[in-house]
Amino acid sequence: MPHLAGEMFAAAAGIKIAHVPYRGVGPAVNDLIGGHIQLTFAGWGAVRAAVEANRAKVLAVAQPQRLKAAPHIPTSAEAGLPGYEFLTWFGVVAPKATPAPIVAKLAQQIHVMQDDAAVQQQLAAGGLEALKESPEQFGARMRRDHQRFGEIIKAANLAPQ
Repeated sequence: MPHLAGEMFAAAAGIKIAHVPYRGVGPAVNDLIGGHIQLTFAGWGAVRAAVEANRAKVLAVAQPQRLKAAPHIPTSAEAGLPGYEFLTWFGVVAPKATPAPIVAKLAQQIHVMQDDAAVQQQLAAGGLEALKESPEQFGARMRRDHQRFGEIIKAANLAPQ
């Protein structure tokens, strides 16, 4: 996902950046702090300690609104790059043949969990925010992102490695 975020950023900014593959965000953040790379695309949870220690600086969050856990960080639009949004998400999926009442009950229980203050606090500590979507809304999000990521991959001429 960081590679796709970088490709999308480069296209939106009209610049070229060199992709440096990493085996996870931890080594990328370490190289950022060490001055071996100039930028990386990572979630707040991955860079928070480095930012709070004044060893890294977050330029923007790539979403429509500021993070609740870090309201001092501007959005990409506020930082001067309108239109650059790159949301990543985690979701719960079930087999296609799962009966609708079971899907509805699962969604209801997930929404109850999302409303829990302790869960919200833990998510925020990692720079995450719960999206309360219906199964239909989440399915539409997955389809939109699949199409959008496919377009980024094609435009950047990326191939599996």
